[in-house]
Amino acid sequence: MLDTCPNDVVIEGSGAQPTAEPAPVTPPPESQPTPDGPGCDQAQVDVNSAPAGELDRIIHIGPVRAADMINLRPFNSVDDLTRISGIGPARLADIKARV
Repeated sequence: MLDTCPNDVVIEGSGAQPTAEPAPVTPPPESQPTPDGPGCDQAQVDVNSAPAGELDRIIHIGPVRAADMINLRPFNSVDDLTRISGIGPARLADIKARV
């Protein structure tokens, strides 16, 4: 099973590199990451190739937006996500803050 941080987005071929640091391999028990927390595993979701189930794990992306993302591929940058209905500047900022 793929353990994906629900908020990491990667655009393959865009030249952009994720800015988040990988989580420690063995964190102490009191600092265990939560699925939505800042310490979650830094597995990434490539929006140009991920299936709908993985896209659905990105913040503000549910089943309908995941289907829209698949239909609107390819994306050249995270900013291109504004092409998806319902993704405006505020939601894009939330997504970018977790990339």
